[in-house]
Amino acid sequence: MLFLLITKTYATYLNLFTAFTVMIVYDCILIWEHEVPMWLIMPKSLFLPLIIVTIILYVAKGLMKRVAIAVVGVCGGDLFYGVMLSSYHIPYTAGSKAFLDDFVVIVAVIICLQILHEMYSYGMKLLHKHTTAPAILEQRKKDAR
Repeated sequence: MLFLLITKTYATYLNLFTAFTVMIVYDCILIWEHEVPMWLIMPKSLFLPLIIVTIILYVAKGLMKRVAIAVVGVCGGDLFYGVMLSSYHIPYTAGSKAFLDDFVVIVAVIICLQILHEMYSYGMKLLHKHTTAPAILEQRKKDAR
């Protein structure tokens, strides 16, 4: 269903490419987790969503597109990571609790950022409405005299 949501948009190839990029980024971060001690700087539960959400925010517009790209990309990345590890006979459970933790954090950050953006734009509209409208009316009254 989410795959159909991605493909029905006007920028089909861009959305599919973004989902594929998210998938590769997710895999790379999971592979680097075992080799590079980058978790000394920032924990994985913050680093992984930060990178993935940043990529999605720069490329996609709209909440539904962003969530769909995140779902397809992260789920595909977890499946691809499981296939990669199984080819080396390393046991890995696709869809584990660690994956679900990362997945929920990524989707929650996307939704929270959208809510903050909506609140900011609504506040700016109210501010603009209440600060410029009285000044314009006063100016028109002065001009009419």
